[in-house]
Order: sequence, then structure tokens, then C-alpha cells
Amino acid sequence: MASIYRRKGRKTWWIIYYVNGKAVQHSLRTTDRKVALYKKWQIEKALAEHQKPPQLRSFTIKQAAEEYLSYCKTRLTRRSFVTTQGRLMGFLSFTRATHLHDVTPADVQGYLTKRMQHGIMPKTANHILTSIRAFFNYCIKHDYIARNPTAPVDRFKVPKIPGRHLTLEEIERLLEAAKHYYGGRYYPMVA
Repeated sequence: MASIYRRKGRKTWWIIYYVNGKAVQHSLRTTDRKVALYKKWQIEKALAEHQKPPQLRSFTIKQAAEEYLSYCKTRLTRRSFVTTQGRLMGFLSFTRATHLHDVTPADVQGYLTKRMQHGIMPKTANHILTSIRAFFNYCIKHDYIARNPTAPVDRFKVPKIPGRHLTLEEIERLLEAAKHYYGGRYYPMVA
């Protein structure tokens, strides 16, 4: 059984219900009581049929991305946040889906393939996939979606690049440069 209510001094309707003995409480994102009652009925129906509540289907990608990025901003360094933001926004501008549940593994694979055709390396594509996957894992954790569309997408194979050793001539030039760099301060570290 679910209950709807308004928080003190607010106009938006909220709902509380129990899933496996755990209270779930969230905004219905409406100020209209009839709409709130209809959403309550949908949730009660889904719970009676042992399905995930339908509020999962109403979350837009833009809303989820804004919330995820504000979450990341408090937990990542500035540089990591900017990188994550760029990767996520690149994907969101590529996909035509407007709601989270509309994103398919084909969308994710298509975006990565397009980026690979534009010249990024497989390792970079894997980093992008990791960022997109983290976004959808966040959405699952917060019950915005039921499945992660990146789960079936395989990572790209990264070719192993053999290491290169310095030649004797390069070693001699490095040691000579270290003698004169900052008065020879780094020479003991290089030698």
C-alpha cells in the first residue's frame, strides 16, 4: 500500500511505499493531485505484480545527467569531473533517446564506433565506455532504470605496445643533460 503526501510548505506530491520491507520515498514531480493519484495507482499495480514501479520510465536523460554530474562534482577532482562531463555529454548529444529506458546497447556501440572512426584509440574508447557505464550504474542504484544498456557492450581490444629501450647514445645524452640541468641536481637520480 502506498501513500501520497506533500512536504511542509511545498506543492509537489511525494509518495512512500515499501519494497521487500524497505521504505521507498520519492517525488512524483507533479503538483496536480489527480496526476499524483494516478501515479500512485500505477506504482501499487506494479508492486502487486512484483514488478519495478513505473516511475523508472519517466526519468529523462537530461534530468539524470544533471543529477549524476552534480554527484560527480562533489566526489571527483576538477580534472576528472571535466573529463567525465565531456564524455557523458558527447554520448548524450549523439543518442536520440530522450528517456533513460530508451537507450539501447546499439546506441552505445554506435557512439563508440563513430568515435573510433574519427580516430580515437581503443583504450580511449574503453575509458569512454567506462564513464557511460558508471552513469547508468548510478541510474540503476537510484532506481531510475532497471537495466544497464552498456552491460552487453564489449570493451575494445587494446593492442600491446612493446616497450622501447634507450640506445647507448641516448643514455649518454641524457646523463650529459642531467649534469647541467639545475646545476646537476638531478644527475644522481638519472645515473
